Amino acid sequence: MKAGVVVSAALALAGMVGLATVFVNNASPYVTVVEAQGNKTDVHVVGEIVPGSLQERTMDREVRFALKDKTGEMQVVYNGPPQSNLASAKQVVVIGSLKDGKFACNKMLVKCPSKYENDKTAKPDSSKA
Repeated sequence: MKAGVVVSAALALAGMVGLATVFVNNASPYVTVVEAQGNKTDVHVVGEIVPGSLQERTMDREVRFALKDKTGEMQVVYNGPPQSNLASAKQVVVIGSLKDGKFACNKMLVKCPSKYENDKTAKPDSSKA
């Protein structure tokens, strides 16, 4: 029975090491616009879409825009279906890497402003019962 416990513990440890390795190899850090421009590996960049820069090409399934943060501005090219709430987004997170002077985005997360606003409807005062 001791051998079974040792084998089980060894398998569990090997599984945890394998999961940790996969996680570390697939994780990409959050960086600024300036840092992303000097990086050839996948990174996350948080920023705002520059007003007037959004171009959606539905037929090509391509979205282009300028992204800015406190350190600078860069051109982003996203190949995929345009997200319906992109034009009203307060912030976006783009995931990808720099290619040919533009940030080639392979995944995009849109932070919609209405999702984070407080409920502005009047709530009944429960203390007056």
